[in-house]
Amino acid sequence: MMLIKKKITLKDRLLMRAEFNQETTRGMVRLGRNIMLVTLGIEAVGFLLLIYPFVKHSGPIGIWQALFTSVSAFCNAGFDVMGTGNSLGAFADDVTVNLSVSFLIILGGLGFAVLMDIGKNKLRFGKYSLHTKIALVTSGILILIGWVFFFGAEYGNDATMGQMSPAVKLLASLFQSVSPRSTGFATVEQSSLTSASKFMTVFLMFIGASPASTGGGIRTTTLAVLLLIAVNGLSEKADITVGKHKITPSTARKAVSVFMLSLILVLVSCLVLFISEHGTAPAQSFENILFECFSAYTTAGLTCGLSAMLSPLGKIILIINMFLGRVGMLTIGLVFISNKGNKDNIGYPDGNIMVG
Repeated sequence: MMLIKKKITLKDRLLMRAEFNQETTRGMVRLGRNIMLVTLGIEAVGFLLLIYPFVKHSGPIGIWQALFTSVSAFCNAGFDVMGTGNSLGAFADDVTVNLSVSFLIILGGLGFAVLMDIGKNKLRFGKYSLHTKIALVTSGILILIGWVFFFGAEYGNDATMGQMSPAVKLLASLFQSVSPRSTGFATVEQSSLTSASKFMTVFLMFIGASPASTGGGIRTTTLAVLLLIAVNGLSEKADITVGKHKITPSTARKAVSVFMLSLILVLVSCLVLFISEHGTAPAQSFENILFECFSAYTTAGLTCGLSAMLSPLGKIILIINMFLGRVGMLTIGLVFISNKGNKDNIGYPDGNIMVG
């Protein structure tokens, strides 16, 4: 709209405010311009960093590969044009490629609201909004946990990292921790991971990136709110608090809804695939079907090689998962569930239900 000089209406501004978690509609045009510039700037830096290793590996076509990979990584798309069949496996020991792609994935997965907040307040953590703090802390903890876990779980696995030097193992473990957060690049063969590593990858894929980002999953902030609800339930406090802020009941309900609806959808999809793919050798693996369904719903893009072997029904199930996962369960819920509110202000007595 800015490029063709079209007027930005109030409806457009309200939409942008909701999408990027802003408190006011003021400055929406400037925000849109900044997002475009930040996106192009980050992708340009990634492109420049990747040119040398890609050209060294592939020749002149490496320039195109560097550009494509930079955009694909920041947008958490996961598509690659390497033509090797094993994603970025050829660069498992390349520090520049691993760190560049990892940071592109992380920055894209944090969301524009977080990037704008960081750009505005620089490194003054205390000045960040509650959303930014939770997104940064949760993302950092998940990356660290995954990094340590994969290093230990795959250290002696000759099919993945067993033959690598300790330094390269650290590098590959970091990449394996970052990539499941809705990207799809890989430097080790996913089908060769240990069962424990596959399960951890499924967990990281399910959590995904942060809201208003280029990634999928139930989101890091949803996980944080769910943990706060769990702690609050044990302490029986009246309010759910974090720092000096209170989590609203509406936010808590949304977090629980997203988690439960997403989990139910993926597990039902797994059940359908267990039935439809019975007799297909690779599909008989419980963990591979689980891996594929969670990857589809969270738009992570990682695979154990099962997708191409699925029946037409199995592929349709994955397509539905990818669509619903990208649109989001809250959006889907708003389409089918009426929310007219309690017009008569009727109050009901408390109902006691034993839980736990």
